[in-house]
Formats: sequence, structure tokens, C-alpha cells
Amino acid sequence: MKIPGFYSDTKVTSLLAFRLALFLILLGSSFLFLPLSSFLLSFFSLYGLATLLFLLCVLFSNLPQAQKWFGLVSYCQLFVEIFLEALLVNHSGGIHSPLAALFFLSIVSASLNHQLVGTVLVASWASLLYTGTVLFAAGWELANIFSLRALEGIYSLGDEYFYTLFIYLCSFYLVAFSSGYLAQRLKIKAELLLTASRQLRRVRMETDDILQHLHSGLITIDNTGRIVYFNRAAQEILQYQSKEVQGKDCWAVFQERMPELGKDLLAGLESSQTEVRKEIEINDLEGRQIPIGISTSLLQDEEQRTAGVIALFQDLTHIKELEDQLRTKDRLAAIGELSAGIAHEIRNPLASISGSVEVLREELHLEGDNSNLLELIIRESQRLNRILTEFLNFARIRSAYFTKVDLVPVLEEVIELVQKHPSFRPDIGIENQLPLHPVLVKGEDNHIKQLFLNLAINAVEAMEARAGKIIISNPIPEQIPPAPASSEKQVAVAITDQGRGMSKEQMKKMFLPFYSTKKQGTGLGLSIVQRLVDSLNGKIECHSTVGGGTTFVVYLQKFDQEEKIKPDIPALILTPANNSLPSKELTPSI
Repeated sequence: MKIPGFYSDTKVTSLLAFRLALFLILLGSSFLFLPLSSFLLSFFSLYGLATLLFLLCVLFSNLPQAQKWFGLVSYCQLFVEIFLEALLVNHSGGIHSPLAALFFLSIVSASLNHQLVGTVLVASWASLLYTGTVLFAAGWELANIFSLRALEGIYSLGDEYFYTLFIYLCSFYLVAFSSGYLAQRLKIKAELLLTASRQLRRVRMETDDILQHLHSGLITIDNTGRIVYFNRAAQEILQYQSKEVQGKDCWAVFQERMPELGKDLLAGLESSQTEVRKEIEINDLEGRQIPIGISTSLLQDEEQRTAGVIALFQDLTHIKELEDQLRTKDRLAAIGELSAGIAHEIRNPLASISGSVEVLREELHLEGDNSNLLELIIRESQRLNRILTEFLNFARIRSAYFTKVDLVPVLEEVIELVQKHPSFRPDIGIENQLPLHPVLVKGEDNHIKQLFLNLAINAVEAMEARAGKIIISNPIPEQIPPAPASSEKQVAVAITDQGRGMSKEQMKKMFLPFYSTKKQGTGLGLSIVQRLVDSLNGKIECHSTVGGGTTFVVYLQKFDQEEKIKPDIPALILTPANNSLPSKELTPSI
């Protein structure tokens, strides 16, 4: 027999108190009415042990062993208890003993554990022992009390003994049937209530878990405009804690940083106006504008009256960034095709002009201003040729053929090339913070080399007349927050300079073709970097403050030994005139 389930909460305390009180009553009554003997002490020790085992089974009802032995221990305790009560009745006046009421307490106690059938069984045991007590008080010998003659002897008892016995036996069974039936009904009701409570709790937990784990923010307000629900995503997007806003007026909460959101929520209450899809902007705690997409719907009661408004919204920042990146890629591709066509059309006549001027300079032997004009034509022709070379480099970038590339030797070679570049100065140091072990990525060697070479030269030129150092590091510096998309499948390399830095407006335009803050720059250096990163399926981020330097972080795909990649096929190389050293004009920067 298992311990009833409802003992695990509210019933345990009352049951323990009832059984303990009954035990103390019997203990006190025994010392008052029973003669002290070794038999009494042994019997009462047995009763105390049975009671202790019963209480332990109730206290440790969650243990399988307690569940297994609970029924047997409970019956043993009750049977010993009723036997002790019969002894007390016999020694305290027989049929006139007030302690006969203890039988009723035991029967009621049995109903709490064993319902109707068990209670009737206990009442039968109490009736049997009480009958024996009455017959013993009437002068019967102990050996004849529990024989068949006892049935005949009951009818020969005097009226007092007979009617007393009759009333008590009827009362025993009446109490047993009443308490057992009520206990059984109580058990059924308790089990139904427990089942309903568990189902309700499960439904509430499942519903709340679903709403709390949505990636979209969810706000619900009632018909007075007070916030009644605020899920986890809403806390992250709006930067409010649920406990701070629940129960408060939505306009009072949102009017300072996001008044448009508050207006949309109240519009549903005032005019039943809802939004299928709408984009608004809110301000975060630092004052930055965050675009969000919001849709609202009405909550209605049974009479179709507006009971509240539900708002579902998402942070569109990442989507806007992806849209900007896609537009930038399309723009770069279009400009690349246009640049290639223009460069080819201009380069041919430019080669003729440059060659003709070289011949004239050799044959005419001009002096003075005429010679200076001729030299000017030659220099400008060479500069124009370098610009056209950059156009072609920008247009020639194609998808890379991925192979295994170790970044450590590639970046060490980049450092050597930068130190020999015309823009490099002795007061600029380059600090190599790369690990000693190989750092393997998927990519094309020439693309990766040109990518970091452009960034490193850009860092040198950003130093201008300042002395300082450039740091090339893996992993990235601690002060740089990791990219949300970065994971174990990516490798990050940071290039940090101590140059003049950039404003937010400059950072928005830095990857646009032909945008440059330098007098001699063409504005294609970082555009080439962006296209190289795209060809490597990577990502680039920039962290900069005016006067505080700049850090570019490049995320490349980590090489997986188990992944199959395409064989190494030479890609179009971007170095000018196939030289191993970059020219100063090849890698312009902003």
C-alpha cells in the first residue's frame, strides 16, 4: 500500500499531530490505570515501536521503502493500539470506563490512512476486543471469551451489559462507515484537485516557457494601459527589467526613451487601431537609436470588448546591417565592372601618350619650362596609370578557392612587406602578438595576404606624423567586444593603430569606393579590403574613436580537418606588376 499522495503537503502535519496526541493519551492512561509490570512495559514498548515506524514512514514518504511498508506498519500500529485500549477499558471500569471513547479515535484515525474497507476492518477488531472486555467484566473466564459459546453468552447477559455492548458495536461501525466514506470521498476530491492543479501548473509553465523563450519581444497591457506581461526578449531589446515595469502605466514607462511604442500600444485601446507591421525607432540607455519592427493585436473578452493589447516586436539592427552589406556588395560589384571597362578604355590611349612623350623627351632635348612641362606630362601619366591599376585590382577580385592557410607565416610576411613600404617610418613599431602554434583558416593565400597588407598599410598611413606602434594580435584585445556571430568556427585577427581615429560618420562611409580623407588617396583601399573579406566568406568590424586610434577585426573561417574543401587553384593576384613589394599607391586608405 502506498502513502496517500496528499500527505506530501498539507496533511502530514495534522496526521503526525493526531497520532502523537493519541499516543500520549494512551501513555498517560496506561500509567494511571494499568498495574506496572514487565508485560505492560514490553507491550507498550511494542506499541511505541510500531508508532515510531508509522511516523517515520509518513515523514519519509518519498522513499520507495517507506511506500512499500507503510500499509503493514499502519495496520500493526492500529491493531496493537486497539488492544492496548481494550486493556485500559478493562482496568478502568469495564463497561463504565470513559476510556472506551479511545476506540472511536483509533477508528477515525484509521479512516485517514485506509479509507472505507480498512476502517471497517479496524472497527471489526475494536468490536471483537470490546466484546471480550464486556464478557470478561461479566465474569467470563478468559479461555471461554473467544469461543463459540461466547455468542450464546451475549444473549444471556443482563440488560445493562447487552445494551451497552450493542450501542458501542453499532457506534463503532457507524463511525467506521461515516469516517471511511468521507475519507474516501476526500481522497478522490484531493486526487482530482491535485491532478487539476498539476495540469494547470504544467499549462502555465509551458505557456510561460514558450513566451519567455521567444526571440521576439512580447508586451501585453490591460484595458487601463498597465503592463501585465513582459517577456525576456522584451527586457533585452527595450532594456527594462520585467519587475520594474509590470503593473505600471505603459506611457509612463515608455514616454522618455520610446514614445512611439507607447503611442502604438495606447492606440489599440483608444481606437482599436492595430498594426500588422510597422517599423519604429527607440533609444537605448546610451541614447543610440535602435530600429524595431512591431505588430499589435487586440485582446477581447467574451462580449467582444477590448480587454488589452498585445505587441510583438523584433530588433531589426542586424537585419538592417545585412541589408546595408548587401547593398554595398551590389554597389561594389557594379562599380567594379564599370571600373574595369573604363580602365581598359583609358589605358590604351594613355600608353600611346606616355610612349610618345618619352620619345619626344629623348629626341628634342628641351630645356627650361618646356622640359618641366614634358616631365609633368610623364609624371601625371604615371600617376594616372597607377590609378587605373587600382581600378583593375578592384574589379579583378573574384571568389577565392579555399585551401588550408596558416595565418602565422602569412602575417609575418605581411609585417616584413609593411616595414619595406615607402609609407613606413622608423618611429613606428609593429608588435606581433600572434601565437607560436599554427592558426589554420580556410581561404586563398593571396587574398588573405592582400587583405591584411592593405589594413596594415592603412594603419601606417593613419599614424601620419605620430610615433607609436601597430599591434597585430590573435586573439583580439579584451577591450574589443566579440562579434555576435563569432564562434568556435571562426578565427579573429585584430590590427590596432594609434593614429588619429575616425568619427562615426567616417566609419559609415569608409568602405565606399572612392571615399578618402587623404589628399593623394583614391579611396579604393578599404573597398578592396571589403571585397576580399566577402570573397573569403568572412566578416570585418571597425572600432575607432577620434584621437584614440582604430582597430580592425577580421573574422575568417576556421579550418576543419574533417571538412572537404576545394583544391588550391591560383586566384587572380592583386600585387601591381607582379612585384613582391606593394607600392604606396596600391593600398590607399581613408
